[in-house]
Amino acid sequence: MRFRSKRGTTLAEALVALSLFALVLGISARIASVYSRLAQQGRIRQALVDSARTGLTTVAQEVRDSTSIVSLGSVLRLEKIMDQIPGRLPNTFPTPAPAVAPAVELQPASHLVDVRYQLEGDGHLWREISGPIPTQRQRVCSDVYGFNSRLTPQGTIEVAMSINLEGRTERLQVEVYRPMP
Repeated sequence: MRFRSKRGTTLAEALVALSLFALVLGISARIASVYSRLAQQGRIRQALVDSARTGLTTVAQEVRDSTSIVSLGSVLRLEKIMDQIPGRLPNTFPTPAPAVAPAVELQPASHLVDVRYQLEGDGHLWREISGPIPTQRQRVCSDVYGFNSRLTPQGTIEVAMSINLEGRTERLQVEVYRPMP
């Protein structure tokens, strides 16, 4: 019978312990890697949905504030009055006070602009403003694969867009109540 010293471990015991530690560490690293990748995909997906919702809210607010809807469909055109037009001074000349307050404060015709929303082939929804100012074009949101606007039977205007989330199409829509003249 062999006697073993009580002070320390054998080489075989140390190798087994080190192997178990490496195995646990490897499994933990793999789990952390998968979790990190899934979390990143979730953040990207949420940013895409947030961008589309923000764009949809912008379009809906502009439909609400418009003076007239020129066309509906895949190209949404509307007219609105801008309070301040960049590059122009505000209308500040004095006018005599009316005897009866008007129901609607009229703005000069030079403040009437044409606003157009259109989806282009690159997946960007663009907003283009034209009128008495040089044409301005800005991107509303990206990664949009469908855009449409229509008049519903209830008299509201429905604005909808589709986005692609990892091979799955998600449709976002909003209905805007706008009294028709």
